[in-house]
Amino acid sequence: MHCPPSTSEEILFALYYVVLANNYRELHQLLTHEVCRRMVNSPIIRDPSGGFNALMLAVTLGHNECVRILISNGADVNFRIDGTTPIFWALRNSDGLRKLLEDSRVDVHATDSAGKTALQRAREKRLTKVVHILDKEIQRRSDNPSYEETKALLTS
Repeated sequence: MHCPPSTSEEILFALYYVVLANNYRELHQLLTHEVCRRMVNSPIIRDPSGGFNALMLAVTLGHNECVRILISNGADVNFRIDGTTPIFWALRNSDGLRKLLEDSRVDVHATDSAGKTALQRAREKRLTKVVHILDKEIQRRSDNPSYEETKALLTS
């Protein structure tokens, strides 16, 4: 893609297409354009059942290089669309979940519109592998507080 798409619809379609195709090289090229980076969190699909953005699609499909590129170009790992964040979409693919959890900013305690966490949803759906990954990550994070948490404890 030599020039950026010119309309919002074209940008969202381009994001959808390159992530769906796992064309991370084209995604990287697309996101060199500021106009595209500004829309990285926008819903690329919206219908009566809900919507999702490029990061949500990438983690669902386990397209980990796309996940990395999107996050490094401003995709918000806790961006909420229709009551869910990317961690809920990642329940569908354990590889995508692992890649998403590499980012320490992911809120592993985020709740959906029904007030349930991703771990609770995974248990309900009997996603044993995903439950194990989330349990392990939540434990790791509780054993190793973030820099911000440590700084807050030291200054209080």
